[in-house]
Amino acid sequence: MLLQLPIFFGVYQAVYHLMGPDQQQFLSQGVRDLLADPAVSQLFATPLFGVIQLGEAAWGTGGFNGWPYLVLPVLSILLQFLLQLMATPRVQDPQTKAMMQAMMVMPFVFGYIGFTFPQGAVLYWVVGSLFGIVQQYFTSGWGSLANYLKFLPPDPKWSASAQKAALVAQAQAAVEAGESSAVQRPDFWAIMRPLTEQTVSAVARARWHFS
Repeated sequence: MLLQLPIFFGVYQAVYHLMGPDQQQFLSQGVRDLLADPAVSQLFATPLFGVIQLGEAAWGTGGFNGWPYLVLPVLSILLQFLLQLMATPRVQDPQTKAMMQAMMVMPFVFGYIGFTFPQGAVLYWVVGSLFGIVQQYFTSGWGSLANYLKFLPPDPKWSASAQKAALVAQAQAAVEAGESSAVQRPDFWAIMRPLTEQTVSAVARARWHFS
């Protein structure tokens, strides 16, 4: 995600300057000449789905632009959430699980960006997330998403050996978690008590023998 941010901000700058007529003065002369072509200007002026202007944000300087502008930001949150779950191992130790739960806030951060950035930049992020989900499936399968959506078909990454390794990891985590409470380590006197009892018994037998 972090490596994609520079590209994402580059797309944001491109959409911001190309779609905003008041910002086109900062473009090069060649680009402005290209935008002067009626066919190109018509292409940039065509709304997405007939209602969404790619140069506008859901919440712009003039306030809320309408319910259709919520489609792409909501999709960006859902797709990033799915991608995060698929990138998370299906079985985790407690430390990894806590770290992954902290990372779950990232989709909401990008959702906030989606509500305030131009729709063209959010569209780029949504399409990139779709490609990321497909790539993640062929890389690691469903990941921990299968823990929540039980109807998902088994993926090739979750083989018998992976299931065995997962059971071993679960057992090891359970042992580590319950070691302090379930296993009581003997103290010093518990170890020394049999020795002292043997010594007392030996002295008693010696006195009885000499008496």
